[in-house]
Amino acid sequence: MLLFIYIYYFKLYTMTEEKNNHPKNEEDKPVTKMVALILKTAFNDSASDIHFKLQEDEIEVIFNINNTLEKVLVLPTKVWPALVARIKILANLDLDEKQNQQEGEFTSRIEEQEIICHVSTSPSEFDEKVTINLHKK
Repeated sequence: MLLFIYIYYFKLYTMTEEKNNHPKNEEDKPVTKMVALILKTAFNDSASDIHFKLQEDEIEVIFNINNTLEKVLVLPTKVWPALVARIKILANLDLDEKQNQQEGEFTSRIEEQEIICHVSTSPSEFDEKVTINLHKK
């Protein structure tokens, strides 16, 4: 499933980038779809947390499932700015703040279930780390 998500997102990102096509509706943007797919997959896998970690040559997406951290997806580093911006916008966080920890939250509806997504960011070696904690409402 997650390999499919990566391929789907990469195609959307590449197509949008190549055509310089900027969707007017936020929900149509590739990064918006990518974050929604990651949230849905985490919810379906019963993950309590999603960790996004920028490494030197990749982005690791890690789910905490039953207190076990599982790397479930690797993304290209070029999507990091858009990915972090999308999550920060959802959680109403300062887009420019990277040196200090920030916390916020947003609500998402996944398969008729309201999910509270608590977001925290903190400085890391390559930029910042983003964690989303998932709670059923």
